[in-house]
Amino acid sequence: CAIGTRLDTRRTEIPEMESIDFTTVVAIDVKYADQFKATYPTWAKHKREILEHPLVVIVDTSVRGDERWHDTLVWLDHPNWRMARWKWDHKFPDVTQRERMLMSFVTLAPWMVATPYWLKIDTDAIASNNAPWILPEWFEEQPAIVSSGWGYTKPASFLDRLEAWAETEPDLAKHPSLGIITTPGVECYSHKRIGSWLAFFDTQWTRDVSSFVNARLPVPSEDTYHWYCATRMGRTVQRVNFKALGWQNWHTRGTRETKIAEAMA
Repeated sequence: CAIGTRLDTRRTEIPEMESIDFTTVVAIDVKYADQFKATYPTWAKHKREILEHPLVVIVDTSVRGDERWHDTLVWLDHPNWRMARWKWDHKFPDVTQRERMLMSFVTLAPWMVATPYWLKIDTDAIASNNAPWILPEWFEEQPAIVSSGWGYTKPASFLDRLEAWAETEPDLAKHPSLGIITTPGVECYSHKRIGSWLAFFDTQWTRDVSSFVNARLPVPSEDTYHWYCATRMGRTVQRVNFKALGWQNWHTRGTRETKIAEAMA
């Protein structure tokens, strides 16, 4: 597998075909490498489209170099995969490892793929059966995002920050504000948005919005950032129920291990 380099930035048109052309993108650091190794076999077993399309694995090289990552991923038997380095040299003392890795999905992932769409999968996602899970009609309006739905933003202050930040970004400021008004002291704001543990993104659009990021994300949340930009720009956001189509995600290790065993039985 080759180390990722920035690919052709010309517009990639959506082909006229029964299924969408995409690249799967996963981001791992030392903590989540084993989780990826555990859940990936369920994807390969039940969702064969992942094997039929390219895979990019973003690796955190801030503490582990290329050779060690190649050794770590020696088990990966995907027929068309490549590794992309991620090392964010920031000067912010409050940056968490979580924000470091989420930043990679915004500023690096779109440049690592050459397909019209890319599919973000979190490493705690489990494919539990082989039900059809990619419907062509989702893409008829060329959506910016096709993602699992989510029902709130927490903390609500992220939305206030995004509304204020958007006024400083010309390509967003020219679109109307979302008019979101949160209640001071209320931690959670209920609204329709996305949770991108499993999500397709329009490659060219994500390249465009990656240019809005200067030093760091305006809020440390990839899905909140992408949802906000798409909604403010008037782009279609398709919310779908992937859990009804043979996918699960589990944060608790014990439950995840049980569900993986059931999926692989």
